[in-house]
Amino acid sequence: MPQMIPQLAFPPDLFWRVWFIVCPSRNHRAYTSIERDRKTLENQVDIVLFGAGEAGKSTLFNQMRIVHADGFLPDERNEFRQIIFSNVIAAFKLIAKERRKKSIDYQNECSYGYEKTIICSNGLGLNTSFPPNYLAAIQGLWADEAVQSIVKRGGEFALHDNLP
Repeated sequence: MPQMIPQLAFPPDLFWRVWFIVCPSRNHRAYTSIERDRKTLENQVDIVLFGAGEAGKSTLFNQMRIVHADGFLPDERNEFRQIIFSNVIAAFKLIAKERRKKSIDYQNECSYGYEKTIICSNGLGLNTSFPPNYLAAIQGLWADEAVQSIVKRGGEFALHDNLP
């Protein structure tokens, strides 16, 4: 019968324990790194934001990021630019729909052409500059008294309150 050799059981992290004893400089670096991380975590504050939709949770987060961090990367800026353009166009489309629904006439005849420009608009591409004809249409519509009266009654329909 073959003789059994006893198996020694070593903890799985024994090598690293011995390594830190043998290499004190590496041990010191690990210890200082752990201490630095612990101090950083002590100064960190976690915030949970609750609220209904459109309550400003993301806005608060983005403002904190601008004030306390390095702001936004160029790609993020382009993405926000697209979102802002889309929101403005959507709001003016909604104003135009409400104007037709309530049979309100524009004060300025040019506003009908501006409305057509807004209604026929497509989205803004990622690296596309803001089209000048949209700028003229938005400024022209905003200057019209009919649009201002519709915006004042924005609570009667689903107009975002961040437009004015």
